[in-house]
Parts: sequence; structure tokens; C-alpha cells
Amino acid sequence: MTMDERPPGANGRDELRELAWLAPLGALLPEEQRRVALHVAEGCEECDAALREGDEALEVLALAAPPLAPSPRARGALLGSLGREPVRRASGQQAPPR
Repeated sequence: MTMDERPPGANGRDELRELAWLAPLGALLPEEQRRVALHVAEGCEECDAALREGDEALEVLALAAPPLAPSPRARGALLGSLGREPVRRASGQQAPPR
């Protein structure tokens, strides 16, 4: 029996709920992601709620990270990809991002 064919008993439900919580973090293997998506599509409200909780946790983590200015090289590459030149200070240093 493969992972996709395993019946969702008590341990299977706990595992699916845990996988659903981790899914928004991109922490699942493709077959696990598919398994969770199919399970939620079948109408499991508990795992759907776990997906939403994982989304919320990801948002909190993203907001908790300190803002960082890109390196001059990364900033230049980004601006170059947009067709703009970086603004340079008189000293030759790039101006900090606004």
C-alpha cells in the first residue's frame, strides 16, 4: 500500500493534519503535497483549518523577520532587470533603498 492509498485512521488523520499545517511552508514532498490537496478537496474541515493556520504562521514569520537592505550587487541586478540604473552617491556608493 502506498502513502496515497493509506486509510486515514487516527494516525493517518494526525499525520495529514500535520502535513496540512506544514504545506504552506513549502516543507512537503510533492507526493505529500498532492495527498494533502486531495484530502482537503474531499472536504476535511480539520485539515483545511490546519492549512489556514499554516498560512497564518507563515505570515507571522514573514512579518517577524527584520527588514534587510539588499546588497549593492543584488539591488543593481534588480534595478537592471527593471531597466533602471541604481542611484549613486557622490562617493560612488549606492543610495540606500527607500
